Amino acid sequence: MIKVDDYCPGFKLLNQDSMSIDMSEQLGNSIIILFFYPKDDTPGCTKEACRFRDTHQDFQDLGCTVFGISSDSTKSHKKFANNHQLPFDLLSDEGGKIRKLFAVPTNLFGLIPGRVTEKLGNSIIILFFYPKDDTPGCTKEACRFRDTHQDFQDLGCTVFGISSDSTKSHKKFAANHQLPFDLLSDEGGKIRKLFAVPTNLFGLIPGRVTYIIGKDKKIHGIYNSQTDPIGHVSKALEFVKQLAV
Repeated sequence: MIKVDDYCPGFKLLNQDSMSIDMSEQLGNSIIILFFYPKDDTPGCTKEACRFRDTHQDFQDLGCTVFGISSDSTKSHKKFANNHQLPFDLLSDEGGKIRKLFAVPTNLFGLIPGRVTEKLGNSIIILFFYPKDDTPGCTKEACRFRDTHQDFQDLGCTVFGISSDSTKSHKKFAANHQLPFDLLSDEGGKIRKLFAVPTNLFGLIPGRVTYIIGKDKKIHGIYNSQTDPIGHVSKALEFVKQLAV
């Protein structure tokens, strides 16, 4: 892991316009702000990028050059930059070579690249496993987490939904219901098995379980109910309020 006072390594990557950016040429000419983020057009990454956009002039006034970097393609970066009028370069690290060079850690058992590392230990994590995108119960649960999202944020929480659906399915589900939190794709159910999330109806239906993970990285609450999707939200709030006491 690169530490404070280490020298920044040089590297070359393509930006959203498929132009080669040589970081060795950038170093020494200005202060470099290099932010690694998980994925284009996801709720948390969009908030982060738009905040860098809104403060971009402040960084420029201080002699800084801002770069975003993820493993998305240049085509994805271009769409992301255009959608949100981002005034800085987004660098495409397909394959994650530069992420590895900087030893940017993953988190939530390897599901999330980089930036989410800031979350574990700095906020309470609400991790809710649900069976399937756009099914009635799961939609009710996700929309209830959406409607109470500000309450969770006010209590210092970060919310994540997780199922075995694909990223494409998650993106559609999130867009359909304006979900403000990240949905994690556990295709193959590796993380579900790691948490030993039970199945229902003789293994036909994946379980619905919510975990509350404290700033100490310990699990402080578990709520398991397939038939009470709304209850997961109220129980999570109860657990969080107890942690805040």
